[in-house]
Amino acid sequence: MEHLLQVAYRPVMTARRRGAAGGWTARNLDSSRSLGAVSSTELPELFRSVHALWKSLAETPKPGPGQPVSYLEGGRVVFPASVYGK
Repeated sequence: MEHLLQVAYRPVMTARRRGAAGGWTARNLDSSRSLGAVSSTELPELFRSVHALWKSLAETPKPGPGQPVSYLEGGRVVFPASVYGK
């Protein structure tokens, strides 16, 4: 699951790796042979369900003033700035 989410979203913290000399190079997630990458094809329906839910949560509009949390059927979304009145 984690590998497929990394491929879908390319998070900054996993998009690069530090080499032996200390420099940074881009990681090619698409050609990974990690255990997660290899086994990621075993549960395609689960990934589709999780990805759809993830997208739904990510697209949740900010709630009204003074309400820092939106609750949905599949989870909740927290808007930290709302706690501080922003």
